Amino acid sequence: MLASRNIPPKKIPRNLSADEYFFLAVQYFLLGWLRLALKASTKAVAGRSAQGRQFILMWSNRSGADISAYKLNKAQYFLVWLGLCTLDLSVSIVVPIVKGIWNIASSASKFSEVLRNKKTTTTSENSEENTTSDISVLPRLIARTIIPDGLTAEDYLKLGKQYKQNGWIGQSQEALKRAQQLAPSNSPTAEESHKYLKTKVPHAQVSLEVEAENINGYHAMAKGDLPKCKEIFGRLMKDYPDFEWPYLNLATAYTKDGQITEAKFLLRKLISINPEHVEAWSSLARIHAATFEIEEARQAVAQANELYLDPNDSSLTTMIDCLAAL
Repeated sequence: MLASRNIPPKKIPRNLSADEYFFLAVQYFLLGWLRLALKASTKAVAGRSAQGRQFILMWSNRSGADISAYKLNKAQYFLVWLGLCTLDLSVSIVVPIVKGIWNIASSASKFSEVLRNKKTTTTSENSEENTTSDISVLPRLIARTIIPDGLTAEDYLKLGKQYKQNGWIGQSQEALKRAQQLAPSNSPTAEESHKYLKTKVPHAQVSLEVEAENINGYHAMAKGDLPKCKEIFGRLMKDYPDFEWPYLNLATAYTKDGQITEAKFLLRKLISINPEHVEAWSSLARIHAATFEIEEARQAVAQANELYLDPNDSSLTTMIDCLAAL
């Protein structure tokens, strides 16, 4: 059986057929194991995988690009495959991580440290000097979370999305609410703000310190530090059981480590807390697709699309449909 429901190995096996390498590449891409995905893709391309070619043709034709009139040579096949999977699938995962981590992770770490220092500051002269030095960075950090006045509804919508990507929940909620208030009723901006707030932004109300701690955990996830992820996200889930992001982030960390059962459990727990969390549904769909549980993947992605259908990101639905056809 070419498409296995097992979790793929973390070391690419030898002496597989080109089609087997193709299906391995699909699994690796869906799980976010990009280095292995590229290696398996290269082997599939080198072996001229027939299933891979059929997949590329189906994907391209579903996207409205009719390429069936000519045959793909090896170079074209390789570029199309990487273009579809790496850009259309993986970037949807990588870009938010890059924006959410590297833009503000160091600041969040400093911010969290400063807040902890404020709690333990003594009245001694040395402590006061140190605290003054540390807190001097607070205005610059908090300035990032101050919502400016006088913007248009469209600008508040964009700002709300940026705050969400950067991990500032309360600010994202407030900016999106302002967009709804300023936009004409039933306008695209008002509807988008309402839907984005409802399905993309956590419903929980948490402090800036908790948000900063979550970002620190996200940083650990990007480095592949699973023990640190368990420590940070586990503590957040215990102390703030209604806060959605620690469940999602730890599930992602488990997925990247190959612990799919644990990831599924956390995603289902998150969905029980907030059934409207679209990223929980899409992450669950991605895991099901990676193990070729097509019907389960279809149900999860359909639920995600019903909650929030992004016209710029239909790749997961297309992936699942093409895999079903194969």
